[in-house]
Amino acid sequence: MTRSRSKAWTTACSAALVAAGILVPAGLAAQQAGDLLTWRGVASAAVTEYRYDNGGVDGAVVVSGVDEQEFVQRFRLRRAGTVTSATACFSRHPEAIAADVSFAFTFYRDSGGRPGGRLASYRATGTILADGKEHCISLDRGDITGQRLTAGDTWLGVRWPNIGSLTLLHNFLVVDKDGPGGTKNFKRHRFPESDRWEPWRHDTGVTAYLIRLGVEHDDAPTPSPDPEPEPPAPGCTPNTTALEFDGGYRVSLCYVTPGGAAGEGKAGIWASGQAGLLWFFDRGNAEVLIKVLDGCDHNGYRWVFVAPVTDLEFNLWVTGPNGRRWTHSNTQGATAATKSDTRAFSCSDEGT
Repeated sequence: MTRSRSKAWTTACSAALVAAGILVPAGLAAQQAGDLLTWRGVASAAVTEYRYDNGGVDGAVVVSGVDEQEFVQRFRLRRAGTVTSATACFSRHPEAIAADVSFAFTFYRDSGGRPGGRLASYRATGTILADGKEHCISLDRGDITGQRLTAGDTWLGVRWPNIGSLTLLHNFLVVDKDGPGGTKNFKRHRFPESDRWEPWRHDTGVTAYLIRLGVEHDDAPTPSPDPEPEPPAPGCTPNTTALEFDGGYRVSLCYVTPGGAAGEGKAGIWASGQAGLLWFFDRGNAEVLIKVLDGCDHNGYRWVFVAPVTDLEFNLWVTGPNGRRWTHSNTQGATAATKSDTRAFSCSDEGT
């Protein structure tokens, strides 16, 4: 359920939030940083505040008739780092009796472009003093400030119950519908007397939740001397990226015909965030199935599976975000073998 606000009401609330130091004034300079806005005066050289909203308030969301609800937002980190703060903005219904709100911040790994395994959860409480007004609550001390995050996609969720007080029933997570965007949002809920959460649902009705994340990034690594070049593989060398999977894993493949002509594997038949098909000559004839799966929650590694159905010579490369490479190849005239590796790329290396 989305609760609409009039423009005048929103303007008045925004002015109050600016006066309280919660929102950034419209005249304050902003710089574009990737697919989000980093406000000067909020982020320092050491700490970046990731936010996908424009600071305005366009409405609020809550799930009625359930015991508990959770809203998550994707954050795309340029490098690994340590959390310095997590912030969520709520509103208080005018009929709410109590002013306190209790909720939890939860970090999730990315799994195919949606929330995956849970990393950690932290409780937070705050007070919303004024009826019908927004208030941003930050958790910037305690254990959360030691939470490590790898480079790439991380999800941060806000979860709170709808039982126990009228306040929680009418506390809404504030959303923004016309901000810069560049993120994804999912939501889920749990019904009364049930321990089972309903599946995540993509929330396409908002541009961004007003959830922000502060991260102190690790120093950029000092460039190392260029390594000795690898000995050339027999046959062809891949020159194009056919597929790119979640986490920045790139797939390249070249092949050689019996007559000696070389070509590049092509995508476009079917692909997801973790798997895809490659073809050589005819889009209707798939030649290779390739998967790069997120096994970080299982054994700390990315898993690679390759299933070719060809007897042509080929060289296949999977290149990780840090430049490390995993390979598979076939010789001319031999039926290509499948290959699997459940320790292909260490998840701990993704931020380096």
